[in-house]
Amino acid sequence: MRAARALALLLGLFMAPAYAAPADGDRAVPGAIAPEPTPATPRPNLTVPVPRPEVPADAPLPPSLAVAVAEDDIAVTTTYSGARIIVFGHINERPATDPRVRPTDLVVSLVGPSDTATVRRREPVLGLWVPGEALEFAAVPAYIAVASEGPLEAAFSPEDLVRNRILPETRLVGFPADLTRDSFPAFREAVARIKARAGLYRVEPGKVRRLAGGLFRAEVPLPARAPPGIYRVEIRLYQDGREVAAQNTRFYVSRRGFERAIYALARDFSPLYALGTVLLALGMGAGAAWVFRRN
Repeated sequence: MRAARALALLLGLFMAPAYAAPADGDRAVPGAIAPEPTPATPRPNLTVPVPRPEVPADAPLPPSLAVAVAEDDIAVTTTYSGARIIVFGHINERPATDPRVRPTDLVVSLVGPSDTATVRRREPVLGLWVPGEALEFAAVPAYIAVASEGPLEAAFSPEDLVRNRILPETRLVGFPADLTRDSFPAFREAVARIKARAGLYRVEPGKVRRLAGGLFRAEVPLPARAPPGIYRVEIRLYQDGREVAAQNTRFYVSRRGFERAIYALARDFSPLYALGTVLLALGMGAGAAWVFRRN
């Protein structure tokens, strides 16, 4: 009987599986062999390589600009009589070796803060001039100055001047409903003519000079009548009437000191400002009369 049990135990040891996976809560069988993990099937690479165009090593790079202004904060005080904005920078371009290639043209523009404006046309009625047709502009810059290396007519065609918005009148923006009116060009030219007569729209040929090593310098006047605000400086490089490089910067014009206090008083407290002006005039008149009466 004991021999039969021993034989059955030996047969069970030889016929048992090579490993046993323990169930939840059971202990692992000592000496059990863990199954080898099944290797994951590699995914196919679906990325299609995009061929890059071969660029010659001596191919010319597109021109670029680096610019700055000498003074980016203009203070308007009681002695302010205008300023001169100095713009300087560097043109990174490779000189053309082909004599048929036209050299580049540099244009520096100063554009002041914009606001809406309504323009009315005067019409004669019975010998009197009365307001007639009116047109409202969405954006009219307060000041525009365009400085160039030479006369614009020599460097650009009339179509290029309009397409690139180089001239001051091309920067006047009208409402979409008024752009189709036949009188829109006449109104736009009238606004530009009035601003130019006041010295606020100007074209300054010869104010941009190129220096050695790709450097340039521009000197653009800013009259005392130009209002305070943020002014944008636009530097554009053109070739054959096309813009090939552009860079923008800005400067600020702000009132300071007593000038700012008087302006704030007149704008925010206009009745008090008017009363103070009248009292000041009466006081000065009374003082002058008293002095001359004694004499």
